[in-house]
Amino acid sequence: MVSDEIGFSVNRIQVEFVDEIGNVKLIVGTGFWVSTQSGDCFVTNKHNLDPSLKLGLQTKFKLKMIKIELRKVESEKFYPDTTFYSLKAYELYLSKDADCAVLAMVEFENRDNSFQPYSIKCNLAGENFFGGFLPVETMDSAVFIGFPNDWFDQKWNYPIARMATIASLPTIPFTHPAIKTSDVVLVSGYSFSGSSGSPIILITDYSKIPDRFKILYPKHTVIGIMSGHFQELEPSIFNHSGLSYYTRANSIVELLESNDLILKKIE
Repeated sequence: MVSDEIGFSVNRIQVEFVDEIGNVKLIVGTGFWVSTQSGDCFVTNKHNLDPSLKLGLQTKFKLKMIKIELRKVESEKFYPDTTFYSLKAYELYLSKDADCAVLAMVEFENRDNSFQPYSIKCNLAGENFFGGFLPVETMDSAVFIGFPNDWFDQKWNYPIARMATIASLPTIPFTHPAIKTSDVVLVSGYSFSGSSGSPIILITDYSKIPDRFKILYPKHTVIGIMSGHFQELEPSIFNHSGLSYYTRANSIVELLESNDLILKKIE
């Protein structure tokens, strides 16, 4: 059931940008909730909240409104009912160079109390994860779960999982002129519009883990957040190179901790 519950922690985010003459641009993406000592925080991509990353540094568009889709949860039972709620108050933290962002101290407008955030039951793999030990290597398998286009379940609004294979060295950032943000890892896997913000979850190979760590090591570990993909020259959603990239969880953990948001450890 733990694997199924991961999907319930992943929600869609709608962001409205407006320029000085009233033109509107709507961004729809993915994000996920994490539990900190200061409360639940929503993690998504910086490019979902900062118009300059999508529209250029000289853009006149500014952030106007944020909505997050919440699910009905009662007595730890999940229901198919979901509703987008506007944020009436929040603290927004943006990474300086990496494509990740955190919404903290979130308050929703006119929220029904049965619709609530549900934090992911996975640890985030930062630099100090179990003393720096994280057995993720090139060619390892991972899963990302989110809301690409409109291909997800239309009744439950439950995200879909896709496979990815670690394609570059996961211990160092992948560098390419087409990628404008830092701290990324390349994967062989198909992400599409709407997938941005999906958590990347390592499929743990317990054969790599020393015996002294096995009793501690969690089944699921978030190693990053999906951030983009390489396309071919033609702007078709199906004209995909098969290569995507994620921002490492290091940057998420650093962003949280630098703003005194300390993650709760998942046992």
